[in-house]
Formats: sequence, C-alpha cells, structure tokens
Amino acid sequence: MEKREEIKAKARKVIEDTMNVAIQSDDEDLIKSGKIDSFTMLMLITLMREQYNVSLDMEDLDFDSFTSLNSFSNLVLTQAQA
Repeated sequence: MEKREEIKAKARKVIEDTMNVAIQSDDEDLIKSGKIDSFTMLMLITLMREQYNVSLDMEDLDFDSFTSLNSFSNLVLTQAQA
C-alpha cells in the first residue's frame, strides 16, 4: 500500500471509530460536516508521531490540514520529508 493511502486509511479508522461516523470520500470536509473534533485531531497527531515519527506541533498546524483525509495525508507526508 502506498504511504499516502496507508496514512488516509489509518486516519479514517481513527475518525470513524472515535466519532462513530462514516467518511464518504477522501475530500469530504471533516470539520464542516462535524466528523472531527479537537480530541480526534490530537489522536491523529499522536498516531502520526508514533507510526511515522512525524512531529506535528500544535502552534505550527493549520486547521485546514484537517479538513479532509487528503489534506491531512499531504501534511504528514510534507512533515515526514522535512
């Protein structure tokens, strides 16, 4: 599985399991639809730190990075290359 797809699959599972929702597409706006909250965002940050050794600092984060699975995977991949 491609790394981007792996990140999206793990993020999808965390969000769907934690929020008890179904994400319809990788581009769905998770914030506007109410499918992600600040607690779940923190869970995703922790998961990415543990799984991919990626440091996502709260003060550097833009909440637009959490609007969709695609934008979140882009953030993680960008940080992994930094």
